[in-house]
Amino acid sequence: MSDDRNDDGQLPDDEFWELADTFIESADNLCELSHDAGNVSAALLFAASRFSAFVVASSANDSTDLSAKQEEATDYFVDQFRLMMTENLNDFLQNFDEFFGDEETA
Repeated sequence: MSDDRNDDGQLPDDEFWELADTFIESADNLCELSHDAGNVSAALLFAASRFSAFVVASSANDSTDLSAKQEEATDYFVDQFRLMMTENLNDFLQNFDEFFGDEETA
């Protein structure tokens, strides 16, 4: 990703990249086990949203507090996903031949 800064302007640390690589490796392994890549992607997206909702909910004092945080948290995670998706697609666009070779033209 081009800038990779989080909300407070800091770059992700090494642990962030190691964790991300672990999730990507798990998804790759599931795809190799004959699972449909689209289904693996959808399940990973659901798992990320479920865990993110848990993180927000666990930071709330009660359901009223959670209700007050819901819109802001949703906006934050949707904005982050859009930014990450755009940056990753741009990476694939810029490095398509390196990542995929001549698979599409063969």
